[in-house]
Amino acid sequence: MKFKDTNYTSNRIVTDLNWSPSIDNLVLASYSENPLGNIDDPVGVALLWSLTLKSRPEFHLFANSPITSTCFNPY
Repeated sequence: MKFKDTNYTSNRIVTDLNWSPSIDNLVLASYSENPLGNIDDPVGVALLWSLTLKSRPEFHLFANSPITSTCFNPY
């Protein structure tokens, strides 16, 4: 299965993957900085993907610093 969104994942490396402990079809992925991006691109990106919605992420989070790991809250 391939999850890709050109707005958020182009030229970025996946830094972490985490499956939801309570919802079987959710995956949380974090991505590295885009080395070919411009100054307005976010440094850190985390995307919540659903196995049922493959065309785009369910949710996105942007950070001003790199995101190297992700984790679901068990509650």
